[in-house]
Amino acid sequence: MKIVTAAVAATAFVAVAVPVLVIVVLLAAVGGGPAAAGPAATGAATGRGAVAVAWALAQLGKPYVWGATGPDAFDCSGLTLRAWQAAGVTLPRVAADQYGAGPHVPARSAQPGDLVFFADDAADPATIVHVGIAIGGGRMVDAPYTGAVVRIDPASGAGLVPLATRPG
Repeated sequence: MKIVTAAVAATAFVAVAVPVLVIVVLLAAVGGGPAAAGPAATGAATGRGAVAVAWALAQLGKPYVWGATGPDAFDCSGLTLRAWQAAGVTLPRVAADQYGAGPHVPARSAQPGDLVFFADDAADPATIVHVGIAIGGGRMVDAPYTGAVVRIDPASGAGLVPLATRPG
């Protein structure tokens, strides 16, 4: 019984630790590791958020196509939908609806896996036009627009909705 329990525990550790290690290495490569993050964004990705981030980062370089949900191309909400689906969480299809798919946290305190939103009027979530997945260090992975690819961008700037969503 103890051997089975140890094997299950080791499998669970690897399932969480490996994606977190991948995230830390990728963040360090793009200059977004904990040293660059500042005190508000140094939390390591854990649990479902880590799975969603690792899945989204594996899509880097795939083209943006409006309405696409993968596997070869994505729009912004298609990327977030599939990333969180990989983590076992069902999200609505469009960015504006994804805003309501979990509790809200201040965008400046977003943890890896949280959804960050951009709107025509940042004070009005009904005008949301874009969503990305926070990866820490003030950055997000997103599929930004036609002609671009899934990439890492700043999770800041004009139109940033002040509240992020924490799915799951």
